[in-house]
Amino acid sequence: MHLGHQALLNEVLAQAKKNSARSCVILFEPHPKEFFAADSSPARLMSFREKVNFLKEYGIDSVLLLRFDRSMALLSANDFVQQILVHGLGIQTLVIGHDFRFGHQRKGSVDTLQAFADKQLFGLISLPPFLVDGCLVSSTVLRQRLEVGDFDHVAQLLGRRYQFVGVVRSGVGEGRQLGFPTANLVFQYRVMPLSGVFAAEVIDESGQKYISAVSVGFRPFFGGGERMLEAHLLDYSGSLYGKVLSVDFRTRLRDQWNFPTLDALKAQISRDVATVRAFFEQGE
Repeated sequence: MHLGHQALLNEVLAQAKKNSARSCVILFEPHPKEFFAADSSPARLMSFREKVNFLKEYGIDSVLLLRFDRSMALLSANDFVQQILVHGLGIQTLVIGHDFRFGHQRKGSVDTLQAFADKQLFGLISLPPFLVDGCLVSSTVLRQRLEVGDFDHVAQLLGRRYQFVGVVRSGVGEGRQLGFPTANLVFQYRVMPLSGVFAAEVIDESGQKYISAVSVGFRPFFGGGERMLEAHLLDYSGSLYGKVLSVDFRTRLRDQWNFPTLDALKAQISRDVATVRAFFEQGE
């Protein structure tokens, strides 16, 4: 939900107020690219739940979730407009981005929608590309910036800092055995948009913030397995199992590395923790 998306939302809210109508955002789940090519689909920047919570806080009245399956993939652009937008929702005004494509084989475009609008079935507003300092704001650009840990640029494109939100689940206690207990967060996406070791602030459900060393990846020393986010909260003791935590990434420290011995891994974690503490003590 970057600034380009927020421009769309602002227009939706303005039109809803103008027409005394309800504001509604349509989401597809899974993302069409995940449906057609799950192994090569781009990393998600937000989970479905995060999107819905964001839209609610933004003031959107309703979210229509469309399950993207084979029947949806085969639905023609014209049928999508007639069945879902006109007869299903009874829309008054549709707000889209300039490059919006939809329907079977992505044959639907702004021109398709304009043909229906010309018949006065609904109003159509197509917004131009959204730029920040001459740079196009897009999910692709955000993924590129996240991959290299350019969190300040990411914040400019989002209008807020990038956060990952997840539920803490129980692990096997390897972090505690190393002397650095971690909160292990469940991924709701197929692919994470970033990997490595980071300095971050972890925020609990009450809003309490903890400076943290965060690792995102496959844990090569322990044999890989599923991708995980492990957060070591400095100066914290207690249980976080089942809690919802937000991870506010601040800077990227390094790639994930494999280590020849357990002692070498522990020594590097100690250095990472010291680097994180120094980073926050210096005021970032």
